[in-house]
Parts: sequence; structure tokens; C-alpha cells
Amino acid sequence: MLDLGFPIEAKGGDFPATALNLASYAAHVEMVDLLLARGADPEAVNHFGGTALGALAWSSRHGDGVEVRARTEEDRQRNLVIAAERLLAAGARILPQHLANASPPLAELLRRHGAEEAGD
Repeated sequence: MLDLGFPIEAKGGDFPATALNLASYAAHVEMVDLLLARGADPEAVNHFGGTALGALAWSSRHGDGVEVRARTEEDRQRNLVIAAERLLAAGARILPQHLANASPPLAELLRRHGAEEAGD
């Protein structure tokens, strides 16, 4: 679709969000990589005002079974961390709510990238 000229930041689906928001929520690392390589903005917001990193953080605690390609929860969490690393490398900013919503493996990564607990 991108090759046909569809805007990379277009929002759609059941929950109006960018493709990068949805790929991040689903921990689909290959799609996150493709979208970032094609110029997707890691700071573009979904209908809730959240970014791709926020969608990923929420999914890390509340999205069990979202990533159909992962065989186990451990695999899903690993994919979430990899996708988060890609988003951070592309310039995604860490907000306090990201850390608050993150699973332990993702929270560890966010802290290594400078995230602090709310109130710190």
C-alpha cells in the first residue's frame, strides 16, 4: 500500500491508529522495522493520543495473546523489547506512563534508556 502512495501516518482499523502503533502493539518486529525504514514517525499518536511506544508498553501488560506469531509469553515479551529498542533508536520519547504500563522486561529496557518512576 505504501508503494501505491497511501500515507504512512494514515489511521484506520477498529481503533484508529497508525500502522506503526498497531505493529508496535502487536510486537510485530519486522513490520515495525519496515515502517520505520519507510519513514513512519515514532511520535505519531493514535486515537487515545498515545504513541507507538505507549501502545507497545500497554500491550506488554494487557495484550496477552495479541502477537499470534509468538509461541510463548516469553517470546512475546522478547519481541516487545526488540520492537521498543527499534522505536527508541528511531527517536521515540519515553513518557512516565510508558514505564508505569510496562511489563518487567520492558520496564528494565526503559530504565536503561533513562526512564524514571513517576515522582522521581
